[in-house]
Amino acid sequence: MLEVENLWVRYGTVEAVKGVSFSVAAGSIVSLIGANGAGKTTSLRALTGLVKPGAGSCASRPPRWSGSPRIRSWASASRTCPRGAGCSPR
Repeated sequence: MLEVENLWVRYGTVEAVKGVSFSVAAGSIVSLIGANGAGKTTSLRALTGLVKPGAGSCASRPPRWSGSPRIRSWASASRTCPRGAGCSPR
């Protein structure tokens, strides 16, 4: 289970993500859909630690998603795949 509450991300004076909240059930596959500039990529970057959120919280239960000790958090098990990038599970 992943729960995100009131996520905010700013780039200088620009508010890229404004109060996003959602939850994802364990074992689910999800995608973020929205217009260009809606904050999809920035939200994922904040959740994976690539950018620092200005506010909000993120909790995962259980904190480790598989029996593998290499996977320490949901962020290490997540993937982003920009359109047309030909992503693979590597």
